[in-house]
Amino acid sequence: MWQDLLLSGIGIVFTIILIPQLLDSIKGKSQINTLTSSITGCGCFLICFVDITLNLYIAAAVSLITGFVWLSFFGLAYKRNNLQVVE
Repeated sequence: MWQDLLLSGIGIVFTIILIPQLLDSIKGKSQINTLTSSITGCGCFLICFVDITLNLYIAAAVSLITGFVWLSFFGLAYKRNNLQVVE
């Protein structure tokens, strides 16, 4: 289906665009909002489920990968927000 290829292509571009942001977050150069990353990650997983029900398996795989990238953002943000300095 052409829809599967189109949605997959767009999802791949969106995921690649996130990579520099993820690397900056790992290095501590930027901050991520936990609410934004959690809602977006859950949304990606929901889109994955919808893609599967529509038999768009390639798009589902891309949505799943994008969801895990956003989950990584959430993990980094949560870790940074909840670190406590012990003296």
